[in-house]
Amino acid sequence: MAMQMEVPERREMGWNTLNNVPIHAMYPKPVLIDDSIYFFPNYMHSEVAYLDNYCNSKYVELEKFSPNCYKYDFNAKKFSIFTKLPSSLTSLYNTVNYNPDKKEIIYIGGTHDVFGTLKMNNNCDEEKEEEFVWNLDNNFKGRYETTGPLPASIYIDGKFHMIGGHNSYYHEIYDVKQNRMKPIFKFEYRLKDRSLIYCQRLKSLIMFGGCRWTEDFKQSVRFRYIDEFLICNNPNDFNNIKWEIKKEWRLPYLMMGFGYLLINDSQILIFGGRKSGGTFIDECWMFDLIKNKWWKSKLKIPIPGKYHAILTNNNCVELFQYGHPSKSNGAHFNILLSTLLNSMQSIDKLPKREEYGILKQDKQNEKVYTMNKNKYTKVSFNELANEVLNNKDLSKNQRKKMLKKLKKKQAKYNKPFVPHKDIIEQNQNSNPVKKGKMVSDLDIIYNDDNIDNNYNNNNNKSDSNRIPTIYGIFGAVAIFGAIMFYYNKNGSRINNK
Repeated sequence: MAMQMEVPERREMGWNTLNNVPIHAMYPKPVLIDDSIYFFPNYMHSEVAYLDNYCNSKYVELEKFSPNCYKYDFNAKKFSIFTKLPSSLTSLYNTVNYNPDKKEIIYIGGTHDVFGTLKMNNNCDEEKEEEFVWNLDNNFKGRYETTGPLPASIYIDGKFHMIGGHNSYYHEIYDVKQNRMKPIFKFEYRLKDRSLIYCQRLKSLIMFGGCRWTEDFKQSVRFRYIDEFLICNNPNDFNNIKWEIKKEWRLPYLMMGFGYLLINDSQILIFGGRKSGGTFIDECWMFDLIKNKWWKSKLKIPIPGKYHAILTNNNCVELFQYGHPSKSNGAHFNILLSTLLNSMQSIDKLPKREEYGILKQDKQNEKVYTMNKNKYTKVSFNELANEVLNNKDLSKNQRKKMLKKLKKKQAKYNKPFVPHKDIIEQNQNSNPVKKGKMVSDLDIIYNDDNIDNNYNNNNNKSDSNRIPTIYGIFGAVAIFGAIMFYYNKNGSRINNK
């Protein structure tokens, strides 16, 4: 039989606190089947190349990954290993969902082109690991548009929908005849970590929160969380797909990574999450789609963080913390739905809306700011450019294009930046900056050689190693051109003997 672990329970602040989920790496939203909740981890090991970008290099701990898939019996409060992921089903930040019509799990998307399905047994009480067989016929076969991290998925009347991912602009559905995911709508931007619910009363697929990724610099890389709702009526009418922003609805914050549930086919419950700028939340909210009305619970979640939420058959809300690094995973709380609803207080006015994204100059400090209506958050051109330069999720051409746009924005402010002291010291041995010369940080960063070198160098771990050199071939050409212009302007002549 599968290994079982007793999970003791203790009570805290209206929430029941249980021992952690035994998964130590980030994992997608678990699925509810009958009286059990099933967990499928992200899986990566040293024999498979994984994306060596900044985020993975800093946060992904390979020793924490395991192929073990867990079943949680919420009545007995027991975890058990019921199967394992195949060694080839490796991906980070993918999505998992369950088709009740076929009694089948789908494991798809993320950083790698994975696509696996798993038939679930009817007799869930006597499951054995050897009884589960993964279907990998579509794995690594390019059956869908590249998603990248954190796509969203949902089954609607037996039809599988998948939206976005860090690298995807698409709303896709699974085409049975073609045996692949088929794009049915293209957004103007990439979508990451969106939340999806289907409201039968409105006959609408509703998408909210998460990130909007564009390739301009109207907003900083660190402030791309959103608070908007989008709605798609009749989502299984694949020939007439249309998404619209529901302007009268919005979330309490620009946020992502929150747990969510739809109850009574009309109210959305939201648990925890992360606000724009990085602050984790310990709040519980409820939104009525019909009344356009918000409530907030008096009960705080014991630990602020990102959460998955499941509503069990005995009307208990189960919260499971997830994230990276490993210390951000595993916390497990539950509460009776009735207790949570009784703790709700009506909210007449949501927190003031934050609108990041407008660049503004501070002439004294030569800083650029992302702005909301009342305050500014300091983000220098140099910081923005470095974020692009070191974002290994972007291709070399994408980086060059984005940096050029930012440089045009910087050029409007005319005054060059004085390079930071540490940049000068880093480069003084090879290409020292002459004393008294005004050199922009961006003159250093925008060098095409720096983009090429940074794109090809996968071993840069520290900030100092990621600082590019001052001049390359193009820098030298620019300096030579400036010298020639100076001499010609002053009537000097260069003699060629």
